[in-house]
Amino acid sequence: MAITEIFSGFTFWSLMLFVSGLLLLAIEIFIPGFRVIGAAGVLLLVLFVVVSAKSLTHGLILGGILLLLLFVLFLIFLWAGSKGRLPKKAVLFNEQSKSEGYTTADFESFLGTSGFAASSLRPAGIMRAANRNLDVVSEGEFIEKGAALKVVKVEGNRLVVERDL
Repeated sequence: MAITEIFSGFTFWSLMLFVSGLLLLAIEIFIPGFRVIGAAGVLLLVLFVVVSAKSLTHGLILGGILLLLLFVLFLIFLWAGSKGRLPKKAVLFNEQSKSEGYTTADFESFLGTSGFAASSLRPAGIMRAANRNLDVVSEGEFIEKGAALKVVKVEGNRLVVERDL
């Protein structure tokens, strides 16, 4: 099938389905979550393929081209986002700072804490220490339930443990 055959025969209404579907998907980018607008855009693009296809083969080719086009547009959007070239509505600029009352749990206080494995660590599991259950991770080794543990490293909210000898 020649390129001219693939793109010939589009009617005004089929092109309107295509443009409307792309437009609705573009609007969906700026509205969080995949909801009615995005679903309607996908539905219009599927209808475009169904209405425009002259045969099953032609429909599969159109669908493939459409998926390729959407993938390329997605890559362009990712590239623009990584370079900071997106419209301000598409980027969240709010910060949650300590001065505004936002805080996170302080896990540094658990550094050096000893306890025991309340579950097997494969390598993640639960450690019982200071009358609390703590989500911990070993440095790749399997540690059986009941083994003595010690927190040796804190990386944000990640507690790294090793056997306490």
